[in-house]
Amino acid sequence: MKVLITGSEGMLAQGMIPILRYSHEVMPFPKREMDIAQKDAVGKIIKSQSPDIVVNCAAYTQVDKAEEE
Repeated sequence: MKVLITGSEGMLAQGMIPILRYSHEVMPFPKREMDIAQKDAVGKIIKSQSPDIVVNCAAYTQVDKAEEE
């Protein structure tokens, strides 16, 4: 099974990737390669990679700024 992971450099993804690699083809995408805020770019990547599953591990980690915005 092909698993595409967004936010692949974050803590959650870093914990999941090694486990998933035991039995799946993992396609990790860091923010610099797939910014989930860019809808069209995300759609193109997903279409070109044809994953069976997409796991969104991207996160907004600036808690104080998130409250302001």
